[in-house]
Formats: sequence, C-alpha cells, structure tokens
Amino acid sequence: RILKYLRNTRDMFLVYRGKPDTELDVIGFSDASWQCDKDDTKSQTGYVFVVNRGAVDWKSKK
Repeated sequence: RILKYLRNTRDMFLVYRGKPDTELDVIGFSDASWQCDKDDTKSQTGYVFVVNRGAVDWKSKK
C-alpha cells in the first residue's frame, strides 16, 4: 500500500520559500471546541504546522 502511494505521488512535492542560508520559520496553530455539534455533542480538535509558509503537518479530529 505504501509503495503504491509513493509510486502514484512521485510527481507531487512541497515547496518551501526562503533562502538556504536563513533560519526556518516554523509556526504551529491549534484549536479545539468542546461539544460544539448539538447533534452528536462531540468535541473537535485540530492543528497545523507551517514551515516557511508551507503546511507540513495537519490533523483535525472529531
């Protein structure tokens, strides 16, 4: 399964802006809500990490 994914996405890549001799600009954002959905009363959380204006990791969970 992993090899198939890698084969099918080999032309995809992330682009990070900035100069090689400068420090990386790493920013993280997170948010959470507690029982905001009145139908199922579940909470939701999420985060995203950004390096030089490009998202590198993210997750949202209900």
